[in-house]
Amino acid sequence: LAYLMRTNRVKLDEAFEFVKQRRSIISPNFSFMGQLLQFESQVLASSTCSSEAGSPAIGGSSTVFNFPVSIPVHTSAGQLSFLHSPITTSPSC
Repeated sequence: LAYLMRTNRVKLDEAFEFVKQRRSIISPNFSFMGQLLQFESQVLASSTCSSEAGSPAIGGSSTVFNFPVSIPVHTSAGQLSFLHSPITTSPSC
């Protein structure tokens, strides 16, 4: 995913869909997806920050990615369960 994002200068959701079409069982863990979101902002920062700087409508928005990620949660009974949650990010510029 990171390779596709960097070499093709695409967002995480585009790289994810590209891989998912070719390998349907893709299921990156939550921490890795978080790292990829940070990487996305680094990869795309140089081209998008300058163009978005003059646009107040884009500046305060956030993006929700509906990737199949699971977050481990311990219940009060001491059992481990998983929450399925989308990942939300906000612009870094």
